[in-house]
Amino acid sequence: MRIFAILLTTSIFFMGYLILKKIKVNKTIYGLGILFIIYLMKDKLCIDYNYAVLFLALIIVYLEILPKKINNRIEDVQDLIDPMVHRKRKHLLIGLIAGMCITLKQSTGFMIAIVTIGYPILFVRNKKDFINFIKIALMRTLGVMIPIIILLLYLIANQAILEFVDYCIMGIKTFTNYMPYLDLVKEGKTWIRILAVLVPVITIITFFVAVIKKDRNLSVLTAYSIATFAVVFPISDEIHFLIGSYISLLLIVYLINGLCKKLYQKEKERFQKVEFIKIFSETAILGVTILFVLLSIKDFVVYVEDMKTNPSIRHYYAIPMSEEYANMVEKVMQYIESEKELYILDSDAALYMIPLNRYHKNYDMLLKGNLGSEGEKGIIQNIKEMSENTKILIKNKKYHKNWQNPDQVTGYVEENWKKINEISYFDVYEK
Repeated sequence: MRIFAILLTTSIFFMGYLILKKIKVNKTIYGLGILFIIYLMKDKLCIDYNYAVLFLALIIVYLEILPKKINNRIEDVQDLIDPMVHRKRKHLLIGLIAGMCITLKQSTGFMIAIVTIGYPILFVRNKKDFINFIKIALMRTLGVMIPIIILLLYLIANQAILEFVDYCIMGIKTFTNYMPYLDLVKEGKTWIRILAVLVPVITIITFFVAVIKKDRNLSVLTAYSIATFAVVFPISDEIHFLIGSYISLLLIVYLINGLCKKLYQKEKERFQKVEFIKIFSETAILGVTILFVLLSIKDFVVYVEDMKTNPSIRHYYAIPMSEEYANMVEKVMQYIESEKELYILDSDAALYMIPLNRYHKNYDMLLKGNLGSEGEKGIIQNIKEMSENTKILIKNKKYHKNWQNPDQVTGYVEENWKKINEISYFDVYEK
């Protein structure tokens, strides 16, 4: 999975590079811009469906934007629509990718699909434009529907359609936790606090400017920036903010490039005399890249050294952990193996159950919003029906729990079951 995470996140940064290159951003500016984005996200990179949706959205943006020369030739609204009409396969492909976004994450996916189908209407000014827009929208809608239909057929074939509705549609109402966006501004790291204010303001202002100026590429960047920003809500933490802001950050790099070009045109003679500015900027980006590489090599060397003394636990090979923590994990796994009926009421349950080849459905990722339409009440009812021999592990209150932890469920067990033992950082309960 870590290899997939590396491939996915690297592809995201590479797509950002391709987009900025296609719209003719200066190589020094887009180089520094991408490096800055990598710096912001380096501690948050992982395998995650939100990253997968972002990657697909970036492919759509790349397909949507026009080469700079064509975009500069647009003189009236009709030109914004007409170049798009005759590329039926391209519109179908764009719709197909947007449909894949929906199958990965409904909320963000629907926003991306709406933008994909609807944003060209911003440039409709007459009957011909409207007819062309309808042609584009129909072709893209067809593309969006293909992955959705394939998913539905798969669910029907596996008799899972009712569970899909229960968990992915009806179960949404049970997701009651949230993190307010203002916390990013008040409590985030310095760069996050600054960007939490700048990103939405710049994106919205630029969107209206793009529509007024009839700049298609700018409209594409801002429209998809708004669509992907949906991932920030309702969990407005740092990782969701960075994923949701990625296209907006590319937009900001594009705007900075425009400002630098205007400044260069005004002060052209002065810049030509000061040749060292160009040399300095290219040297700076090279130096930052080398620094990133050296730091990565250093971290890799430390990782390899840690592996030499890393405790050997099945399925945990090459995952750095202290000997103390490894012993705690091993104790928990040994205890689970000794019991026939045992459930872990914690978000970490899968870390123990997967290596032991045990599957307990709702209990393997016990988080609010993952429990179906009945939510915590349904889990409590299920616990009431468990046999007398069942054991339940609940993380001790001294240790950190996931913020989406279903407290009603754990509270019910703590009040109605008997604590009989402690294993590592878990309390053991029985009826």
